[in-house]
Amino acid sequence: MPRGRNADTSAMSICLTDGVISPAKPKAGRARLLAESCSLLAAGRAHRVICFIACIWVLNGFDLALTALAHRHGLLLEQNPVAHHLLEQGLPLLALYKLGLVALGSYPLVRFRRTGVSEAGAAVVLLLYAFVAVRWSACLDMYTVSTTARFSLAEFQALLAGSRS
Repeated sequence: MPRGRNADTSAMSICLTDGVISPAKPKAGRARLLAESCSLLAAGRAHRVICFIACIWVLNGFDLALTALAHRHGLLLEQNPVAHHLLEQGLPLLALYKLGLVALGSYPLVRFRRTGVSEAGAAVVLLLYAFVAVRWSACLDMYTVSTTARFSLAEFQALLAGSRS
């Protein structure tokens, strides 16, 4: 077996059992395929978590921008008491609050990005932000209809109540 810097070790595999080093037994068919698939998934986990976090930041930015737009046009009654108070104080405070919360939530995900729990957590948060983005889309569609068709708020509410029943 060649030794030294130029030795080809790609075909060698070592198994340590009971303090004895011996060549590892190659895994058979499906077990080997499953092991390789799992290792590929685990190898890409850190990258996926970072991509999830980047998407979370982008969607949070859209949420902040649409919150500011809706508040400016009087379309928003903020339900979060802290965000409601900060929105009354001014948009920069709300922006700092939202950015701080996302940064605080992103830190453990980035720190433990190689774990399955971090990947699952980032995926769940991303799905929740995607749901918020879909809701914002529906709100903007209603806003567009109401401003272009010159509906009053009472007519629009009656129209919504009629579509729900």
